[in-house]
Amino acid sequence: MKFLKFYFYLGLIPVIFAGCSSFHIQVFETKPINADIVTTGENFVFENDSIKLTYSFWGDKGVLTYSLENKLDKPIYVDWKSSSFIINGKKFDYWEEKTISNTVTTGSSTELTYRIPYKYYTVSVSSQGFESRSNSVTEKPEKSTFIPPHSYMEKMTFLIYPYDYFDLNCNSAKTEMESSRDNPKKKTKVYATNFEEKNSPIKFRNYLSFSFSEDGSKAFHLDNGFYVSGIKEVSRKYFRGKRVGRVDGNPTYETPMINMKNFYVEILFPRDNFNRRNKCK
Repeated sequence: MKFLKFYFYLGLIPVIFAGCSSFHIQVFETKPINADIVTTGENFVFENDSIKLTYSFWGDKGVLTYSLENKLDKPIYVDWKSSSFIINGKKFDYWEEKTISNTVTTGSSTELTYRIPYKYYTVSVSSQGFESRSNSVTEKPEKSTFIPPHSYMEKMTFLIYPYDYFDLNCNSAKTEMESSRDNPKKKTKVYATNFEEKNSPIKFRNYLSFSFSEDGSKAFHLDNGFYVSGIKEVSRKYFRGKRVGRVDGNPTYETPMINMKNFYVEILFPRDNFNRRNKCK
């Protein structure tokens, strides 16, 4: 699972090196809906006699990331045209009949914009002081993917929660005082709330269609579902934990909240969030 680990480190870079000490982060905890999805190590895993799916969601705004292993002695075909990501009942297709252009653009007075490899959402962060440049890669998506016997592929396509933050207002969350991660002798404020499956505001499913032949005959389907079971809003210091060293001259932290089954959202404008919540008082 080196691919999943690589993305996890990449996703943490904005948090570890962000300069604002009041930076706040929301951590979303998830649970499976299906009883046959189990926890194995740091990941959720679905497995039957033919296929093994290993999931990881860790990253800013959550990323539906998984490896798909063919356990059989014969090939399997994934039919992306008949597969979808479903969030709160709304489906987004894996395959579209058009060419996708993945672009990275930087500018001194604009934004750093990227959609690699997300098809439905453009993610932007400010980019002050960079020289303007643009790189574009054009590709036509596969209708199906061939997976040879006893091999696996990896997929990372959809954002789970492509929004600035979740509204943890005074009616939906409670304030808790917990020991600070960077100094256990101190207390820090945490906003937290929990959900059951029936009242979770975020439910998402990975619906995949497979076949043992390229023509798609005798297709079978898997429908893996998950829901957000809890949300915590914490300070940057709480999130990053103790300082443990330096890499290339930059400080690194233990980041104890890392969990591949969860994901986080960086609140880019915490002052707006504080002002909104203060209206509850």
